[in-house]
Amino acid sequence: MATFTITASQNIDALTAKTGGDLYNVNGGTLTIDQDSRVGTNQTTSTTLGSITLSASRGGIVNIDGTAIWMIPYTGGSGNVPAWNTAITNGTGSGKLIGVHASLTSASTATGVAMPATGFIRVKQKTGTYTAGALTGITATASDAGRVGWIEIVGDEASTVNANRLGTFNITGAWYEVGTTNGTSNQTMQIPNNGLLRYVAGVFIEKTVGGNDFVFYPNNGVNTTTGVEATRGKVVWIDANGLVRIGNSGAATN
Repeated sequence: MATFTITASQNIDALTAKTGGDLYNVNGGTLTIDQDSRVGTNQTTSTTLGSITLSASRGGIVNIDGTAIWMIPYTGGSGNVPAWNTAITNGTGSGKLIGVHASLTSASTATGVAMPATGFIRVKQKTGTYTAGALTGITATASDAGRVGWIEIVGDEASTVNANRLGTFNITGAWYEVGTTNGTSNQTMQIPNNGLLRYVAGVFIEKTVGGNDFVFYPNNGVNTTTGVEATRGKVVWIDANGLVRIGNSGAATN
């Protein structure tokens, strides 16, 4: 493992020589994490986070920030995936490349490897507005304006976050829209899984269209029934690949 000491404002993409399970000592500075822990500039598939410690005497800030992550559906992909952090632009939209996915269930294609013909491009630090049309910085055409995307931060199971009264540990983001319900039983929607297992506690579903009145529906796991209509709760079924089922377990309508 490597050890990093943060004494000023620092983005995780500028820290080199990570080996996995790395230790982050935040000593009065600010560490910003706005890309995947295992994909992106100066990241590898083994660079999970180890313990993070905020100084007891000087404090510090850790920001895991998904507020400016954008996901752009594209067609016409050709050539190779460019380097991470390449500026991807069109219209007034601009962002730094952090992922290219052939589908919502695919891991990111590596840099220097052939672009999938269609899929999704993820960028961070997005500003402005993307529109349908050719993208610059990558050989692909945006099929629409895109939407809020996701990042995946993975820490070692045995690692800890050691905060204190002088420090601040923030996790911020924006709503990720899985899809729109049509009211039929057994409708499915896919949560991105980066080609790996994905365990999700539940989803929020809007009660009225445009009402911004979201209600949490927990994942009912492996159970196939929740009882009669009068007694059952509001639940969904989400499998280990992140596939959401509404009104049906896949085996029985409830």
